[in-house]
Amino acid sequence: DNQEVEFVIKGFDFVPLGPARPAHLTQPRWQNGQFLFDFTSQFDRRYQVQLSTNLSSWQIAGMVLATNSVMTFAETDAMTTSPRFYRVITLP
Repeated sequence: DNQEVEFVIKGFDFVPLGPARPAHLTQPRWQNGQFLFDFTSQFDRRYQVQLSTNLSSWQIAGMVLATNSVMTFAETDAMTTSPRFYRVITLP
């Protein structure tokens, strides 16, 4: 009938995305002088990519907001003499 309808919401329950699943790293590769890897993700979740040279102290390599179920991370400064280890942390 094309009549306008107005309603008031007096309350609502926020439903979170649920518990975050851990990211899994896959497909490590070199491409055009960059080290790349994919990781599984959940849409609209935030992830922190960390790197280490000794597996005891970690630094942030980047932040990613997932827009797909698989995301790709590129390390542009990976051409070093020391080994590098990577991990991806799912943020709340």
